[in-house]
Amino acid sequence: MFAPLSVAQHTGHPVEELYGAVEPVLAGRGGTPFKPQLTLLLERIQADPRAPRTAAAHKAAVVAVVRALARVAASEYDAAIADGTVVEIIEYQDSPGFILFVQQLLTSALRAGTTPEAVRILDPMQRKPAALARAWPNLTPPSPLVLPSGMVTILVNQLRWPRPCAPVPPPSPC
Repeated sequence: MFAPLSVAQHTGHPVEELYGAVEPVLAGRGGTPFKPQLTLLLERIQADPRAPRTAAAHKAAVVAVVRALARVAASEYDAAIADGTVVEIIEYQDSPGFILFVQQLLTSALRAGTTPEAVRILDPMQRKPAALARAWPNLTPPSPLVLPSGMVTILVNQLRWPRPCAPVPPPSPC
């Protein structure tokens, strides 16, 4: 469909053009920054897009984005609840969108052609957003809540590598 060279020229957009706008919003909503993972992925793609190190950087970036978005969802959900009841409907309604995108991102990352190592790491993570999604059976808050705020946070914190792994090295300075 697209020539690899034409696609490769756009791989910097998330870091160079978009992350600056996302960063303050992410920080304001309790998300974890993931710019180092995106920068490392960009460097690896530019150096050798087919190298195993590039695939590892891609997995690390997907995991970082998934965790950041899920933490924002948990923060929004928590902000919606007081004494076990939804008191801020807008915050409640905002939060499932982050989980929906997490599910879509993981599904996309596990498409045909994904390496067995990536499947081993990302497939178990794909089950957690499904469990999280139970918190939002629809846009009208249930009474009682399906999942308390603390359980949503626990599930979000379980979105991690399925086994200890070597840390991703920081990106090299420019």
